[in-house]
Amino acid sequence: MNTYTTINISPDELKGLISETLSKVLISNQRKAPNQQKELMTVKELAKLLKKTTKTIYQWKEENKIPYIQTDKTILFDYDEVMETLKNWKKLNKSMGAL
Repeated sequence: MNTYTTINISPDELKGLISETLSKVLISNQRKAPNQQKELMTVKELAKLLKKTTKTIYQWKEENKIPYIQTDKTILFDYDEVMETLKNWKKLNKSMGAL
C-alpha cells in the first residue's frame, strides 16, 4: 500500500525544486553516458574542448551566438548543437572572405 504525504509550498519553491531536480538529472545523465550522440557539457567543459576561456563561452552565451540550456543557475550546452553552430560560423566567414 502506498503512503502519501502532503506539504504546503509556494509556487516559487515548487519551481525551484523542479529546476534543481532537472539540473541534477541532466548532469547525471551526461556523466552516465558521455559517449552518446547528445552530450551536455558545462561551461568549463565546453571552454576546455574549444580551447577558449570560460569568459568567452559566457560572452557567446549572452550574445546568443551559441545554443544553451539554462535552469536557474545551471548552464549546459548540447555538444552537437554547439558544433553545428560553429560549423555555420565557419561557412559564413568563408563565404565572406574571412577565416
